[in-house]
Amino acid sequence: MLLAAISLLLLLLPGLVFLGSLGAGPRLAVAGAPGTGIIVVTAGTVVMPLLGLRWTRPGAAVLLLLVCLPAGLTWLVRSRRARRRDGADGSWRGLLASPTTWAAFVGMGVAALLQLTVLVRAAASPAAVLQNHDVMFHLNYIVEIMESGNASPLGSSQPVNGGGYYPNLWHTLAALVPTAEVPTAFNVVVLMVVLFLAPLGCVVLGRAAGGGPVTTALAPSAGAATMWFPGFPLYFHGQAPTALSVALVPFALAAVLEWYRSKRSVTAVLAVVAGVVGAGVAHAGAGQLLVVVVAALTLLWSAQLAVRDRGVARLRSLLLVGLAVLALWAMCSLPALGAMSGYDRQPRSMGEVLLGALTLAPLQGDGDTWRYWPVALAALCGVLLILYRRRWEVAAAWGTVLLLVVLTASPQGWWRALVGGWWRDDNRYLGLLAVLSGVLAACAVEAVLSWCMARLRQGGLVPVAGALLVASTVAAAGWVSVGTAVGDTTTWARRGYDVSALIHLPWVTTEETRFIQDAARGLPADAVVYGYPASGAGLFPVMAGTDSIHRTSTSRGAPYEEVYLARQFNLIHTDPVVCRLVSARAGPRCTTRTPASRPTRSPLTSPGTSTWTPPGGSASWHPRGRPASG
Repeated sequence: MLLAAISLLLLLLPGLVFLGSLGAGPRLAVAGAPGTGIIVVTAGTVVMPLLGLRWTRPGAAVLLLLVCLPAGLTWLVRSRRARRRDGADGSWRGLLASPTTWAAFVGMGVAALLQLTVLVRAAASPAAVLQNHDVMFHLNYIVEIMESGNASPLGSSQPVNGGGYYPNLWHTLAALVPTAEVPTAFNVVVLMVVLFLAPLGCVVLGRAAGGGPVTTALAPSAGAATMWFPGFPLYFHGQAPTALSVALVPFALAAVLEWYRSKRSVTAVLAVVAGVVGAGVAHAGAGQLLVVVVAALTLLWSAQLAVRDRGVARLRSLLLVGLAVLALWAMCSLPALGAMSGYDRQPRSMGEVLLGALTLAPLQGDGDTWRYWPVALAALCGVLLILYRRRWEVAAAWGTVLLLVVLTASPQGWWRALVGGWWRDDNRYLGLLAVLSGVLAACAVEAVLSWCMARLRQGGLVPVAGALLVASTVAAAGWVSVGTAVGDTTTWARRGYDVSALIHLPWVTTEETRFIQDAARGLPADAVVYGYPASGAGLFPVMAGTDSIHRTSTSRGAPYEEVYLARQFNLIHTDPVVCRLVSARAGPRCTTRTPASRPTRSPLTSPGTSTWTPPGGSASWHPRGRPASG
């Protein structure tokens, strides 16, 4: 947990200091801090390779100092001037004295404890491997950054997946974790996201929505009260960039709300831009979603102003409407987003998807439609409450995300490009909708409890009895919701981490893990391992420090030969195409034999080649650079 907290500090500190130096108050500074920190880290990782510098812990520390030292000095001077002028710098000095701040600490602590309980139940150790195809890539990418010192998102993933750009913020942070076990580094960032970043985002958004101590205490747990986040996308699917970006979106939305209420200050504009860009760097799908949400809010704001204002002010409002429409039109016109929105998905009706989104219903077979009714009902009440209080911006943001969920099931058309950034995957949008619903549910509970307190102060049998009945009902529903959430999240976490609970074949079993560790002791430093990734051979770079011919099994756009070799490698004894492809990669020559005459050792014939057959698959190694002979 300490390492996870340090990772969070790397993400937040540059933004806090920079925005504080510009005069931002606590709420705006915290809302814009992650996005600003991401921009700083990403810019550093892009520039450092150009200067011949490696991405290491000392390098990251120097980067932090270059940003935080001048900004910190500026903030100090500004604070002294404010104290001389006004007598105190109240917005920051009174932060720790606020009951809302302490309620937020309690709420984040409870949420972190619940997620820690889930992970302890599911994972046998901090070095447990999350058993998913995506994670095989993530682990190997972390190794690549550690070894090469290149953490630039522009091409550093090429040795692993053959691609160009990849959103690698997760891997960049994991590469700094001081541990020899790469799965531990991956899991440290998991802890950073689910124990600290996501709960803090719910607190910040809850405050921006007008919530008080109760909202900040309940929002962190309510935001994780369904299977949709973090259980399904992170603990099961291992969608690390997506999960990180979902945790960042509430910060960006909070910055937008703070900007709207701060009379459009320049610092608030910078915080909004940093929030949107930072989430987009974490994953382009989140960036696109935020642009859509901001465009929708701009349309609503501008329509209000156009009706109310006259003259130049009305023309300015109409100009903003034009810019918002232009941004949406540009998205719908991009061929890449259109192609991504055509990704093959299980067909579902828009009505079915809408009902599932409103009720936050789990996947079919994992519970009925009303399994999460306390959160869903409270969220709908929260939407009505927000509208009644004339804070329609939060409800509009929630409604926009709801619309995007429904668009994932819409017929083919130009409008589907609006959900192309996340590959028209309704599950990803549902993850974010569940987080926003949790925040709105917390706002509704606070309003109900405030009403109950008012009735209790009023006195009298009927008001007191009614207040106690309502409060007891809310408490019971909350208890049911917490129990259901912990149970469901634990189930999905075990389906990701616990080999005995998987619903698919394991990528690496306990037996294979021991094989890799034992084999590593006999491998030279320049060994190259061949093997089918699903057998665990793809984890040799992660667990043994050797190179592997297959880091991941496939990647979009990979050549046919790469895909064939990855999928058919276990047929190395009998498939001549596999042997030809292995030989073409300067590997050892091999011959094919019938299964009946399969030898106990691999038929690779290069001199000096040692081979093993691990449980469930084929693997071999050969010294790098040794000429192959047939």
